[in-house]
Order: sequence, then C-alpha cells, then structure tokens
Amino acid sequence: MDEMRKHIDLRGKRALVTGGASGIGLAIAEKLAAKGAEPILLDMNRDSLDRALASLRGEGYRAQGYQGDVTSIADLRKVKDELEAKGLSPDILVNCAGITLIAHVTATDHEEWQRIIGVNLMGTVNTIETFLPAMVERGFGHVVNIGSIDGFIPIPGQSAYCASKFAVTGLTEVLYYDLKHNGVGVTLVCPGYVKTPLANTSTIKDLPLHFKGARLVERFLLSLGGSPRKVAGQVVEAITHGRFLVIPGVPSRIIYHYRRLFPRLATRSGLWVARFFAWWRKKLPRRAMQSA
Repeated sequence: MDEMRKHIDLRGKRALVTGGASGIGLAIAEKLAAKGAEPILLDMNRDSLDRALASLRGEGYRAQGYQGDVTSIADLRKVKDELEAKGLSPDILVNCAGITLIAHVTATDHEEWQRIIGVNLMGTVNTIETFLPAMVERGFGHVVNIGSIDGFIPIPGQSAYCASKFAVTGLTEVLYYDLKHNGVGVTLVCPGYVKTPLANTSTIKDLPLHFKGARLVERFLLSLGGSPRKVAGQVVEAITHGRFLVIPGVPSRIIYHYRRLFPRLATRSGLWVARFFAWWRKKLPRRAMQSA
C-alpha cells in the first residue's frame, strides 16, 4: 500500500492511546509527547495510569489520563464527551489495549473467547466507532491499530488471540481503503515478540507437550524481540509519514514475508519447529524443564 501523505507535524496534536499506561502504549505516548503532541491515556488500571501520567508530566509534557474499559461503549462515550467539552477531541487514535491467552483450543472456554475477542477486536471497533466520526468530519486524523505478527501467522495454542488479531488485520486494511479520501490516515502495526507486560503475564493453560514446545519457540523469539521504545519510534514515524504497515524487528519481517510467499511450507515449518522443541524439552534435566 502506498503512503497516504508526505508528512504530518505532530506539534499541538492530541493523541488518544488505549492501553497507554504501560508497554508499547506508554512508549508510543512518550514518543508522541517528545514530538510535541499531547497524549491522552486510556487504561483500566488506575495505579498504572497515575504512574504513567506522573512520568510524562515529570518530563515536562502535557498529558491527560482517563480510567476506562475499551469494551464499554458507555465508558468511551463518557471520555469522548469530557474531551469535547474541554476542546480536546483527539486527532490521533492509537488502539493498543490487548490481552492474550495461551491454551489449547479445547481448553479455551466461552468466557475466555469473549474476553479476548472483546478487548482485542471489539475494543478496537468501539474506539473507532466513538472517535473516528469527528476525524472524518474535520477531514483530518490518523488511526493506529496495534495488531500482531500473530495476525498473519497462526500460532499453536493461541486460537483466541490469533482470531482476534487476524480480525484486526482485516479491519485495519478495510479502514485504509474506506478512509483513503477522507483525510484520515491508517497504520497497522504488527509487532512480533516484544518485551512488554502482555508477554510477561500471558497465561499458559492445559497445553499438550507439543504446544508447550511452540511456547518455547515463542520465548526464544521474545529474547530476540525489540523494546517497546523501538516499536514506538517506528509507529510515530509511520504516523508522520502516512505509512500503512509497520512490522518491527527483523525476525518478524522474515516470518511475515516467508508466510506470504510460502504459506503451505510455513505451516509445515511451524509444526516441525514445535515438534523439535517438544522433543528437545523432553531431553532437558528436570530442573531445566522447571525453569523453562
């Protein structure tokens, strides 16, 4: 996809960042603030939100913060009304709120499906529904959706997460086409394995051994992954230059192109790698297995 515009000056722009109190969301907020934008953080965790705001303001940046749940239209509309009353309608929307679960598909219950899809997909839909119309009316704005490399590549043991991120990929591509001539830019960010609270707190539930082997692959790739700040730098650059697709990190870009060029081989390769790591894991001493 081609670039949507040559350059946007972020000075004085207001950016609503969901999941903005930690990880990639906070890093993006910091980078935007450094470029002269005013970040507006939206997060469920009050303590994390207060710490993030204190950090931003301690650096001399203007920043706003709201506690809210992206799965709640009522919460989002309340935030929208409060911002508009202050004359702070967002110019940029960054959808970064997300959760994950690592579990065999048969061990993923209905409530977990609803929770993952509710936050990762419907949370994105809800913020777009709430904040995009004003951007279209003004003829200016930018939407950033944080997807995942798992939105292109199926990962064993992540049925709900992959389903949500594949959907975000499709949604964002349609947004790009729908908004092409409305003055609103769109960026899809597909990080691989980044060292964030999401990666550190993901739950492993009732996985067969070969799926746990895939989890070891994931941990290995996590060790190669970049930092939230590196991802954030690429995101802000994409906003300023109107770029659609951002895939941070060389390993993720290799995986992305490999999957697109050789889809059947990539699927088989994933199974081979998972089985190898499962075999290797069985050979580890018990102590090493417990620490893996």
